Amino acid sequence: MKNNWRDFKELFKNIDFLKLWIAQVLSLIGDYIYSVNLYIWIYKLTGSALALSSSIFFQTVPRLIMAPIAGIIIDRFNRKKILILSDILRGIIICLFIFVKSKEQLLLVYLVVIINAVISRIAIPARSTILPIILEKDKLIKANSLYNFTESATLIVGPILGGILSILNFNIIVFINTVSFFLSALLINNIGISNDVVSTKTLNEKSGSFWSELGYVKKLFKKNPLFMGLLSVTVLSALGQGGINILYYPFLLDVVKVSNTQFGLTLSFFGLGSIIGSMLTGFYADISKARWVIGGGVLVSGISVILYNTFPNLYMVIFTTLIEGIAIAGVFILIPSIVQTYFKKGNQGKVFGLLDAFESGSMLFSMGLSGIIVSLFGIRVVLYVLAGLFLFAGIIGTILLKPEQEFFDEGEVMNFDCL
Repeated sequence: MKNNWRDFKELFKNIDFLKLWIAQVLSLIGDYIYSVNLYIWIYKLTGSALALSSSIFFQTVPRLIMAPIAGIIIDRFNRKKILILSDILRGIIICLFIFVKSKEQLLLVYLVVIINAVISRIAIPARSTILPIILEKDKLIKANSLYNFTESATLIVGPILGGILSILNFNIIVFINTVSFFLSALLINNIGISNDVVSTKTLNEKSGSFWSELGYVKKLFKKNPLFMGLLSVTVLSALGQGGINILYYPFLLDVVKVSNTQFGLTLSFFGLGSIIGSMLTGFYADISKARWVIGGGVLVSGISVILYNTFPNLYMVIFTTLIEGIAIAGVFILIPSIVQTYFKKGNQGKVFGLLDAFESGSMLFSMGLSGIIVSLFGIRVVLYVLAGLFLFAGIIGTILLKPEQEFFDEGEVMNFDCL
C-alpha cells in the first residue's frame, strides 16, 4: 500500500502531468456548472421540452460524426496546440450566449452547442494521447485512474455546485466557464514538451498522407486482434448502456416506486462506487490483468442489472449501483491504458476516435430501439436483454483481450503497424 501511495506522489512530482491534471479539473468543474445551467436556461428561455431535447441531441450527434475525423486530426497535428486552441475557442464560442435574448434566437443557441461539441470531440481524446508523451508506461494506469477519480468526483460535486449557482444570471455562468477554459489553456501552454515531441509526424510525412491514415484504419479492422477485442467490448457494452440510460429512470419510478430525491441518491452511489473503483484500480491493477479487469467489470455490470431488475427495491438498487460503479471504473481506466501502451503514439488518436465513434453510435441506436420495443415487451424484459449484452461483452473481453505476453516481444511493445 505504501508503494502505491508513493507511486501516486511520483505522478504529482511530474510537473507536466500536474499541470495537465489541474487543467482537467478546471475544465470539468466549469463544464458541469455550465451544462446544468445551460439546460435550465434553455427551458426558461423557450418553455419548450422539445427545445431542451434538441439541444441535448445537438450535443450528442457531433460525437458520432466527428470522432473518426478527430482521431486523424490529433495524429496529424501538434497535440499540445490542439488542446490550447480548443480551450480558447470554446471559451470564446460560449460567450455568444450573451447575445441571446429571446427564443427567436434559438438557432444561435443550437449553433453554439454544435460548435462547442465538435471542438470537445477533438480535445477529449487529444488529452489522452498526451499522457504517454509525458509519462512512463508503468505510470499510465495510475494516471488514468486519477483522471477517472477526478471525473467521478466532479460528477457528484459539479451538478450540486451548478444547482447552487443557478440563482446567478446565466451570463455569469458563461463567464465562469470561459475563465476555466482560459486557465486550462494557460496551464497546458506551460507544459514543457517541445513541438517536435508532441507532433507525431514530420511535415513531409503529413503531406498527402490523409489516405494513408485511412489505410491504417482499414488495417486495424482486418489485422489487429487487440483493436477488434477493444471494439467488441466497447460496442456490446454501449448497446447495453444506451438502453439502460433511457429505461433506468422510468424503471425506478414505475417499478421500484422511488421519489426524485431517491433517484438522485442512486446516481450519487454510482459516483461513489466509481471513486472507490478508481482508487482500487490505481492501487492494484496492472496491464497484465487488463482482460480480467475489463471483462470482469462488464460482467459485474450485467449481473447488477439482473439483480435490481429481479429484486426491485431501493436497497437492492443502491447496493448494485454502488458495486457497478466500482466494477465499471476499471473498464474506463484499463481501455485507454491499453491504447496508450500497445499502439504507437502516432496512431493513438485514430484508435481513440474509432472507439469513441462506435461507442456513441451504438448507444444512440440502443437508446432509440429500447424506447420502441419497451412498449411491446415491457421495461423489465428489455432490461434483462440489455443485461445479457453486458454479460456477452464481459465474456468477449476475457477471450479477445489476451494475456500480456501475446502483445509483447522481449519486453518491447509490438509494432501493430506491421500487421
